[in-house]
Amino acid sequence: MSLIDFPLLIIASFYHDWPFGQTVCEAYATLTGLSGLVTINSLTVIAVDRYCAIVIRVKSVSPAPKWKTYKATIVIWTYALFWSLSPVLGWSKYQLEGVRTTCSFDYLTRDATTISFIVAIATCEFAIPVTVIILAYCKIVTAMIVRRRNLSICKKSENSSLNFRLQRYRVRAEIRTAFIIIGLVCLFVVSWLPYTVTAMVGLFGDRTLITPYLSSVAGLIAKTSTVFNPIVYAIIHPKFKSKIKCMLYRRNSLNSGPLSKMNSRMSSNKFSSSGFEKQQIEFDIKSNRNSDLS
Repeated sequence: MSLIDFPLLIIASFYHDWPFGQTVCEAYATLTGLSGLVTINSLTVIAVDRYCAIVIRVKSVSPAPKWKTYKATIVIWTYALFWSLSPVLGWSKYQLEGVRTTCSFDYLTRDATTISFIVAIATCEFAIPVTVIILAYCKIVTAMIVRRRNLSICKKSENSSLNFRLQRYRVRAEIRTAFIIIGLVCLFVVSWLPYTVTAMVGLFGDRTLITPYLSSVAGLIAKTSTVFNPIVYAIIHPKFKSKIKCMLYRRNSLNSGPLSKMNSRMSSNKFSSSGFEKQQIEFDIKSNRNSDLS
C-alpha cells in the first residue's frame, strides 16, 4: 500500500481527479482492501493463537512448526483475496469515492448485489473478527490474573524459587505480548470504524449526510491502519528491537573483520531471549545456595 496506493493518491490529489482509468482504479481498490483485510485476519489468528497458548495451553514450549505458520498465512491471504477480488468478479463493484481521488467499495448504490456484499464483508471481515479478538483477550486477561495470583502463592515457598522466577518471566512476556496485540487491535478498530459506519449510513441511512470530504477522510483514516503495526512493534516490543539490533550487527559484520563477527555473535546470544534468561536464573540460584552452604 505504501509503495503503490499512496503515490497514486498523491498524484490524483494534484490533478483534483482520478487520472488513471477504471482498470487502475480497480487494482488500487483491490490492493487497499487486501491490505486492510490481511491485517484484521492476521490479528484474529494471533488472538486465537494466544488464547490457545495461554488459556487452553495446547501449545508446547517449543515454537510452532513452520508448516503451521505457512498454512495460517495461506488461509489469511486466501480469505482476504476472496473478499477483495469479489467486486472485480461481479459481486458489487469498485468506484471513485469522496473527492474522486481514491477508489473503494461501492456503498451508495442500493441494489441487492451491493447491499449483500457490504453487509457480508462488514460481518465476516469486521464484526466477527473483532468479536473473536475481544472474547479471546478477555479470556487471556482473566487467565493472566489467575496466573499471577498463583505466582504470589508460589513465591512463599522457598523450594520453588527457580520455578517461580521462570514462571514470572513467562507471565511477563505473555502479558507484554497480549497488550501489544490489544493495542494494535484498538488502533485497527479506531481506524476502520469511521469507514464502516460511513458505508452502513450510505446503504441504510440518510445519504445526504455523507459528503465527499467526509467520505475521503474516513477512507484516509482507514488506510493509515497499515502503518501502525511496525510503529507499535518498533516502539514497544523488546524482542523486535533486539532482532533489529541483531540484523544491524550481522550486516556490519559482513563489512568488517573477525572482531566484528565475534561481537555480532555475542550480541545475538545476548538478545536471543528465554534460554539465556533461564540459564542466568539457574546460575544465580546455584550461586546463592553455594554461598549459603559455605
